[in-house]
Amino acid sequence: MDLVDKSAEQLLRNTEIDNHINRVRAMRVSDNCIDCDEAIPTERLNAGGYIVRCIDCQYIYELKKKQGRL
Repeated sequence: MDLVDKSAEQLLRNTEIDNHINRVRAMRVSDNCIDCDEAIPTERLNAGGYIVRCIDCQYIYELKKKQGRL
């Protein structure tokens, strides 16, 4: 595989990632945390996945879940 093929493959991969992020973002009702209603940082939203909590609230949520309090 030459450099042009690798570049084309990377471009396709980046496009697929961008499309995924846009689909997930469209599913989200708000860019605010569902627990504290503070704005979720753009970097976190762009990380991918269905992000609904800020980092602090996600940590608390996972801790409570681990302790069986959810």
